[in-house]
Amino acid sequence: MHSYAGCGMHYSRFDRSSGQSEFRTAINDILADYSTGYELSSQGEIIHLPEAGFEHLSQAPIPHPDYRNVGSLIDAAVLKYRRRASTIEDRRSAVLDLIHVLEFLRPQVKEYFATKDEADLFNIANNFGLRHHNDRQRNDYDPNIWTSWMFYFYLATAHTAVRLIERGRSKPTS
Repeated sequence: MHSYAGCGMHYSRFDRSSGQSEFRTAINDILADYSTGYELSSQGEIIHLPEAGFEHLSQAPIPHPDYRNVGSLIDAAVLKYRRRASTIEDRRSAVLDLIHVLEFLRPQVKEYFATKDEADLFNIANNFGLRHHNDRQRNDYDPNIWTSWMFYFYLATAHTAVRLIERGRSKPTS
């Protein structure tokens, strides 16, 4: 501390994470009101706010032991979808990433879904212009609305599948 020239205190120690959190809270109040709503992520990236009602789903932890093949892919898909500059193709790619997670989980969740229900999950992926490019694909929909619906549908389905698998693992074996 010195008092010449009105300078004041010179700090030498800082709590970086507290400062970043405080800044993020302050800036997010401003970003939330801009356009359709944004936020500064904990990684320092400006991303779209989740659509109303999907906030918890977008931020819910993934309780699966294989983070590399499940959790990290879901987290990456959410980030790809919510990025500030994401295009419709980026969002479509995020939906495909979630479908890949479900393909990975498919053998483990077969016992929790009826065969027809499981087939219906992949019917959307296989017949609505996502995974295949042929003249049998249904592409006559508004891509902004449809892609948003598919993203949240597959995100919720991935969370459901992971939780069913975890519940099955925690049941005592006879």
